[in-house]
Amino acid sequence: MSTINGKRQLANGISAFAVAAALIVATPAYAQSETATLQGHVEGASAGTQVTATDNNTGRKVAGTVDAAGNYTILGLVPGTYTITTEGRDAQTTTLLVGQTAIVDFVQAAPTAAGAGSIVVTGRRVREVRTQTVSTNITPAQIENLPQSKRNFLSFAALAPGLQVTPGENSQIQAGAVASQFTNVFIDGMSFKNPINHGGVVGQNFGLGNPFPQIAIQEYSVETQNFGAESGQTGSALITAITKTGGNKFHGSAFIEFQPKAWITQPHFDKKNNVPKPDYNRKQYGGELGGPIIPGKLHFYVAAERTNQLRPSSTGNVKLNEAPQSLTSQTNVSHNMDFKQGLYFGKLTGYVTDADTVNLIGYLRHNAQVVSNQEDCHV
Repeated sequence: MSTINGKRQLANGISAFAVAAALIVATPAYAQSETATLQGHVEGASAGTQVTATDNNTGRKVAGTVDAAGNYTILGLVPGTYTITTEGRDAQTTTLLVGQTAIVDFVQAAPTAAGAGSIVVTGRRVREVRTQTVSTNITPAQIENLPQSKRNFLSFAALAPGLQVTPGENSQIQAGAVASQFTNVFIDGMSFKNPINHGGVVGQNFGLGNPFPQIAIQEYSVETQNFGAESGQTGSALITAITKTGGNKFHGSAFIEFQPKAWITQPHFDKKNNVPKPDYNRKQYGGELGGPIIPGKLHFYVAAERTNQLRPSSTGNVKLNEAPQSLTSQTNVSHNMDFKQGLYFGKLTGYVTDADTVNLIGYLRHNAQVVSNQEDCHV
């Protein structure tokens, strides 16, 4: 008889660090699916009249010009809530989502009676961009309010028709019965596709944990058919997400979630045979903070999420260097598979000129899986 003492091994999972700087020019850019468009009609306005869209979060102002027919178009807007103004008309508010077009009209009705003045009628509506693409928008309200157990922002993609998200500890996305490795995810224009290990989203095929802190995601769109070839490496579904941006006011939030083993049901036959319930608990916690460094010019946003998970044990053979080869195939050892993850995100947004915006983004994903013998094993 021999005794194999428990040992502890720390296995570092996938760690990723990405820093990206992007210069966004507010000129016509139809291929930028992470932006939105504003258009409409100003009745009675002369050619050259300006229509201004002001971002309610950052205070950023983008102007468009009315043409001879009274129509205007403002392209390349960052999704969010805007106040629309033009000379001599009441201001209006509208919300722009990723890849959508909002129509805001300023219509002046004819006088009701002699000397009675005029009535100004305003209206707005939102529609999808008129393209061949079939898409679904996942809104900020849905991400913030719909419940889910693993805080993986990709889980909300199941709201799109014809798309399935696999259950379990990661989120593999299948669209139109096509394997998950043919999906692609863009966050702030940066692809999170894994081009080496069976495709799919980084960390979602064989690893545990989440690819990105959910608290930092503002919204995203899911395109399932007829998306543009410019996206690249996409065969089934294309997800285009944007992150939150610090505004002119400080804002933040925090959360903590705890799931003990008492909240996890035990298999029927384990209960019947009085099998002890394995140890399990999961803690998820994190927070975000954003605000101005120079109001209207330079803003910051930071977010972090952590997961500490004690997972049920699994069994396997001992390593060849820990016992004679003749015994390894006959030895079964029980292991804990504890999991820890840290997700960190930071963003600086600078408005260099009225037409130019610079985003400096940093992102760190760190996984650690602790494998330890739960008990001594005797042969």
